[in-house]
Amino acid sequence: MAGYACPPQFEEATDHWPAHFVRLEAFFEGSGITEEKKKRSLLVAGLSTHIVAVLSRLRYCEYLGKLFCHCCHSNSRAVIPGRVLQRWDFSPQPVSNFARDLLDRMAADPLFNIRDLNPDLYRRVKVLNRLRQCRTALHYLHQYILCCRLATRLQDSLGSVQQHLLDEPHVYSLEDLEQARQGVLVAQLLGIQDDCERHCLACPICTGRGFICEICNNADQLVFPFQLSLAAQCTGTLAAAFFVCYYSSAQVLHL
Repeated sequence: MAGYACPPQFEEATDHWPAHFVRLEAFFEGSGITEEKKKRSLLVAGLSTHIVAVLSRLRYCEYLGKLFCHCCHSNSRAVIPGRVLQRWDFSPQPVSNFARDLLDRMAADPLFNIRDLNPDLYRRVKVLNRLRQCRTALHYLHQYILCCRLATRLQDSLGSVQQHLLDEPHVYSLEDLEQARQGVLVAQLLGIQDDCERHCLACPICTGRGFICEICNNADQLVFPFQLSLAAQCTGTLAAAFFVCYYSSAQVLHL
């Protein structure tokens, strides 16, 4: 082992190790297997299976970025979250059995905040931008509908929507992203959004919770925070104003 600053250290005898227990991390850094690294493996003695022979049977996991033997990697394929969030790429990739099971278990968990991870995806993927607007509107509409005793049917409709879709407009699960790609999610949420908006604009209880524009002060034309194309609301003071009034006025509301 002369010439190597940090020779491999093993905690147990290697005389009877099966091939899939060979600790390749002691010899190979990263996923690249070069001729130099293969030659380096020849310095190791006492393994029941020659490492170089094992190398040809190793399989790469695209999710974990590690090499696995055929016992731990059955050539299963799965959608990789990182590829979806970076390139909107849903092509299934080879993954280890552990990664396959892990991705299956986490598929429905709301783990990915697009605004934090890759906000540029909203600009590049039209359906995601449409979903962002729809979910933001539903976030406000949800609060109106829940407090209205005349909206029991709509409360049932909103109850069929997963809670994170209403609470956090930028958070998705892997299943949500797949349904977004297929157009299923946006179709479902747009229908609910339209029904909720029609109710809120016509309901005497919901209209009583509307806002008066802080600039024009027109009490006959109320402002609602879910009207994203018409008005904006300050998240701090909750002051609301129509866009047309805001941009035509010299006043500054810090919206």
